[in-house]
Amino acid sequence: MFAKSIVVKSVKTEDELEQVYRFRYRVCVEELGRHPRHADSARRRFRHPLDEFGVNFAAYDGTRIRGVIRHNSGTDGHFGLFHDFYELDRGAFDHPARTSITTGLLVERSARGATVAMQLAIACFEHGLRRGERWNFIDCLPTLSPIFIKLGYVDHLPDAIHPEYPFMVKRLRLDGDDLDHMGEVRSPFLRRAVQILGIDNLPSPHNQHNQVDNQHLQVPHGLT
Repeated sequence: MFAKSIVVKSVKTEDELEQVYRFRYRVCVEELGRHPRHADSARRRFRHPLDEFGVNFAAYDGTRIRGVIRHNSGTDGHFGLFHDFYELDRGAFDHPARTSITTGLLVERSARGATVAMQLAIACFEHGLRRGERWNFIDCLPTLSPIFIKLGYVDHLPDAIHPEYPFMVKRLRLDGDDLDHMGEVRSPFLRRAVQILGIDNLPSPHNQHNQVDNQHLQVPHGLT
């Protein structure tokens, strides 16, 4: 229903950002019943410290926002609590030069199939790839992990309590250089990577059927 009408774009103006903050509050607080400490109940807006240097993307259906997501690059600022949460000082992740985190994925109830979430994730992936980033880290509720596994993410660390919410989440990572793995899981990221990197052909033997069946991937909660 929404696939043809949804347009995902980066949010840049103050008015657009304010719409994102108010959308976050409505979905996160009013729909999902979460109580993030940075939410402003008096003004009914939710602006996070990561917004200071993050790039926000919004999925628009006409002028209406259906979903949002945020991308933060390691070269632009410190990830705060998420730095230790992902243990970025361990392993060969070339932090901060080639690392990023994806947070704040929220989709309103009426658009909670996988299509909008997938389009938002693709926008973040393309943004990071154009910046030369390799590693992206994301957390999600266990019920949402099949969506991200289909995109090419793998388990990064054992499940843990979210640093800002009182529930367990999966800690996942994406290797943007591993096109073979993207091909194996038929990730929609693969074709974008090939186009952006200027590769002549998709990795064989997965060059013909790298589409994800969005109809069978449902987003039950809409919160990473």
